Amino acid sequence: MTLKAILFLLSLAISAMPVLAEDVGDLMSLNQRIQTPSIADPTRSQGALLSDTWRPADQIRFEYENDDIRASPADSLRQFSLEREVDPLIKSLQDDTPEVRARAAGALGVIADERAVDPLIKSLQDDTPEVRARAAGALGVIADERAVDPLIKSLQDDTPEVRARAAGALGVIADERAVDPLIKSLQDDTPEVRARAAGALGVIADERAVDPLIKSLQDDTPEVRARAAGALGVIADERAVDPLIKSLQDDRPEVRARAAGALGVIADERAVDPLIKSLQDDRPEVRASAAGALGVIADERAVDPLIKSLQDDRPEVRASAAGALGMIGDERAVIPLIGALNDDDEYVRLKAASSLRNLDAYPVYPPEPVVEEQDPTMKEMIARLPYGLIAFKRPLKMKQGVEYVVEVRISGEANISQTTLAESLEGPGETLMKEIRVGDRMRVALEGDEEDFRIVPMFDSSLDYVVVGGPYKAWKWKVTPLKSGSHTLFLNVYVAIERPGAGDTWDRANVMSEMIEVKVSYPYMIKNLVKTDIQLQWIIGAIIIPIFLYLWKNRHRK
Repeated sequence: MTLKAILFLLSLAISAMPVLAEDVGDLMSLNQRIQTPSIADPTRSQGALLSDTWRPADQIRFEYENDDIRASPADSLRQFSLEREVDPLIKSLQDDTPEVRARAAGALGVIADERAVDPLIKSLQDDTPEVRARAAGALGVIADERAVDPLIKSLQDDTPEVRARAAGALGVIADERAVDPLIKSLQDDTPEVRARAAGALGVIADERAVDPLIKSLQDDTPEVRARAAGALGVIADERAVDPLIKSLQDDRPEVRARAAGALGVIADERAVDPLIKSLQDDRPEVRASAAGALGVIADERAVDPLIKSLQDDRPEVRASAAGALGMIGDERAVIPLIGALNDDDEYVRLKAASSLRNLDAYPVYPPEPVVEEQDPTMKEMIARLPYGLIAFKRPLKMKQGVEYVVEVRISGEANISQTTLAESLEGPGETLMKEIRVGDRMRVALEGDEEDFRIVPMFDSSLDYVVVGGPYKAWKWKVTPLKSGSHTLFLNVYVAIERPGAGDTWDRANVMSEMIEVKVSYPYMIKNLVKTDIQLQWIIGAIIIPIFLYLWKNRHRK
């Protein structure tokens, strides 16, 4: 399987996995319960441990509904060490209050410590469905094979939520013992269970599931059909091609989009024409998925339709088409992709630039008119000069105090390839190429305000250099930004022209002038300050570092 297909498959596999994120909230709530001061005792320390006595249910509800608790879960997590809370949480699985047991089960899933496996398996028999459901989800997160058989039994639980969580958990563990039971769950009375079972079968990716999943493409529930389509893409069995092509006509866009993506992973040429038709779908997510799939299949029939999709009214479709054209690698896409570099959407422009690099092509801009005044004779002589190519990397972002090498190459060779001219070109930023007038002798200057940049030529800047006689001539500078903020570099290219009838007299004409706005970040400022400020060095060495070491050493103490 190609790298392109693997990347596509990864996205489908992730989408097929069950969503267990709500269990994270259990750990937040339990932690907050024991860290929020008691209503009865406002002075209680916020450093209380989970092993402290649980407070009454009315206090739990009060604290759970507190806006600050819900607003800062990450801060709550950082306030205590997770591993030492496993044993108290396991004890809480026996609490008299179902809500406490359920939250404890979810929290144990977030911590994902193997010590909790057996206690959570026991909780699959809890009297309260919510506890059983949270225990199933937690076992899926821990992903220990000891839980497989108990979770298979939970697929027969009388509560749909428990069966759904068990199906999802079995998908995460991805043990082949679960395949046949999950196939049976595709016939469950509850749509959520069928959907989770389909997604789980996709993660396990066992070929036994192909035919049952194909049948699920006809399920009454759109979510089940979508999960089945995604799962078939992950398994990537050719038996699914024709059924998935039919699913491109499904009445729900999420199913059509998943089917298109799945066909891209399987990468069967039978899907090319149907996917090309899907580029005209009335929903942008379907068009974008079809474009991506065509890129993975990489059939030349898709080039012209994808070029048309670069004009789609939705940026996600244009971006997907630009990326797909780079995957196919057809030279017909070069000019349209160069046009996409001017797209209004930044992501489209990035995709187009990336695809051009994949095609070993770079945007070549037309020559600019010379700004400085020249007499008619000089203009006429410049107009007689042939066109060549200049290549350089435009350094739009640099770091203060960091030394960069900026290189400019000029070629007068008519047949030089862009790849040769750009290969190993030094400098930060994206490669640019422009047509310029070239002569036998040329000079290049890179300049900037001396307060903003330190620019050191790596050649004798007082000389003209011969461009002919080789593939290209290179000029290099060492450039160090000295100040943060936005600053300007000026790149000027001159050609030396011998005046007729004036002996050995040469005039220098500007044939290109480029103004480059550079954004300079400031991390170097702090480093320099520490190097040069003796007082700051003393403060850091004598005060800040000892305090940090003390806090680090005592971070686990209460």
